[in-house]
Amino acid sequence: MIVVKKGKEPRSLLEFRLQNPDADYESDIPTNVLKDIREQMWNDQVCLCGYCMKRIDSPGDVRVEHCRPRHPQGEETHDNKEYKADGSIYSDDVEINKDVTETLNLNCQALSLPQTRRSVLMAEKTRIMKKCKGKSRDAFIRELERTYEKLAGERNLTPYCGIIISWLENKLKIS
Repeated sequence: MIVVKKGKEPRSLLEFRLQNPDADYESDIPTNVLKDIREQMWNDQVCLCGYCMKRIDSPGDVRVEHCRPRHPQGEETHDNKEYKADGSIYSDDVEINKDVTETLNLNCQALSLPQTRRSVLMAEKTRIMKKCKGKSRDAFIRELERTYEKLAGERNLTPYCGIIISWLENKLKIS
């Protein structure tokens, strides 16, 4: 899972909000505004699902889950979710774990989500180990930092990179 860094609000949504202050955002939003929201989300999420990390082929495939922010403005904290060695996602918080496993189905075996996440992580670990073979521990740490900055800092996200980011944060002791 990734933290979605939202871009600028679509102009059509801003105009709709200003003209309809009492609107129900779950049912009253016009089709053209939803289209703009989907396109903005697709761009903000770098063409990836913010939950399962699969590639989303087009803005038309984006599902708007909610229109009102679920977290306060500027909040950067992560929910207590972690990846297991087998690629599955879990949380020590019972309610979050229920959302992960039942509501969002992020450990869906039929889609091979845990196996795919695990193979992506193993490929990245192998790449880093090959690049750092015979080099110092400092070189290894610098490569971890470069990789983390590329993914998380520069938002150069790839499918299923959430597990890589989580592994790097653990290795680099970033919270």
